[in-house]
Amino acid sequence: MKTRLGYGRLVAALGVLVAGGCRGPALEPGFRSVDPQERTAALLESVRAEDGRSTPDLIAMLESGDPAQRMLAANALRRLTGVDLGYRHYDPPAARAIAADAWRRWWIDQTGAERHATRPADTRDAP
Repeated sequence: MKTRLGYGRLVAALGVLVAGGCRGPALEPGFRSVDPQERTAALLESVRAEDGRSTPDLIAMLESGDPAQRMLAANALRRLTGVDLGYRHYDPPAARAIAADAWRRWWIDQTGAERHATRPADTRDAP
């Protein structure tokens, strides 16, 4: 039994060492990154910080080719603004485009800003 306990500790220690040594490069969150993980990290940071300045970037993410990023962006917009303009990440591309445009118009109406949400690095529409 003592041997088994020692073996378990060894395996746990190796697991910690291996996991620690297998990390990739640190993420640098950014909405315009080509790395989807970095765009997602930027989205999550903006929600955590309740940063309304990220709204144009979140609106741009509504046109992402990645359904998960579209879903996260739509949820983040609803959470940060308290508004639901009917965007659904799973709708057909034409319906998503109309709803994303509604978000752009809403943002301009709210801020008076002529700055349109620009498209992030990977916004190719999924078929």
